[in-house]
Amino acid sequence: MACGAGATDMKASEVFEFYKMRQHVEQVVDRLRNHILAEGSYMRNDDQLQGWLWVVLLALQVHWYILDRLKAVGLLKHWSVDEVLRELREIRREPTPTGWRLTPVSRGVRNMLTKLGFDRFIWG
Repeated sequence: MACGAGATDMKASEVFEFYKMRQHVEQVVDRLRNHILAEGSYMRNDDQLQGWLWVVLLALQVHWYILDRLKAVGLLKHWSVDEVLRELREIRREPTPTGWRLTPVSRGVRNMLTKLGFDRFIWG
């Protein structure tokens, strides 16, 4: 990006993507900060705090992985990390008399998961 009086070599779509990514970063940091402030009082010893921080770190890595995949395949304009997580949360295995089956998934969600490369984790 060029420095100057509002000058940039970026296209409008690139500037949009840059600010959208920045918005995602700010949201994640705000969530993490709010969660730490809200949940910190429940940690009674170092082991509990370390375990809780480990789970928070894993959740943060999953968030960034999804964000990275959305950007890599060009779906960031259509889906947010929260929307992907909401869809993933709805996919479950449920018992049937003959065994287990996945809950029904719409064609659009199945297509999104395939484009992101998550289908191998779910149906693989």
